[in-house]
Amino acid sequence: TLQEALPEKQRELFKQLHPSGLADGWVRFSGSEKEPGSFTADLSFERASLNSEQFPLPITDISAKAVFSPDLIIIKEFTGRHNNGLLSLNGQIEPGGELKEPSYRISARFEDAELKDELFALLPDSAKKIVDELNPTGRVDLVADLDKKSSSESADFTVTVECLGNSISSPRLPHPLKDITGV
Repeated sequence: TLQEALPEKQRELFKQLHPSGLADGWVRFSGSEKEPGSFTADLSFERASLNSEQFPLPITDISAKAVFSPDLIIIKEFTGRHNNGLLSLNGQIEPGGELKEPSYRISARFEDAELKDELFALLPDSAKKIVDELNPTGRVDLVADLDKKSSSESADFTVTVECLGNSISSPRLPHPLKDITGV
C-alpha cells in the first residue's frame, strides 16, 4: 500500500531496496484544483530491513529517521547491521525518474565489516583486481563519502579503510602478512 502511494520516482527506488519493517510518523498533503498535490512525510523506522539485488549487502535491525518529499529524501539518522558489522549513514537522495539515475550525497560508516566477496562486490572493477590479488581476510572499519550530482556525471567518492589486524597473502609476496593495522 505504501509503495503504491508513492510518486513514481520514489516508488521505483522503494521497489529496488525491498524494505520491510515498521514505520511511524506524520504526513502532510497540500494541493489545489489548479496545482497537483504535494506531500512531506517525516518518518521513523524500527525493526526494518533492506534486501536489494542492486545493493549486495542485506541490512537488518534498521532504526532510521528520514523526511520524504516528491523530489528529495533526507536521511537524518540510519543505523543497521550486516552480519555483525554496524552500518550508519546520513545524507540525501534525489530519486531519479524513468530515464534519470538518482543523485545523492551520502556519508556512510561501516564498523567491524568482514572482508568477504559481498563487500568486495561494492568496489569498482579496478580495485577488485587489486583485492583479488592480495586475498585479504579479517575485519575493517570503513568510512565512505559518496556524491553524485547528476545522472550525466560519475559519482565522486572517498573511502577510508581502517585495518583491524588483517592478513593478506599474494603470490607476489614471499610470505603472508598478518596482524595488519592502520588506515
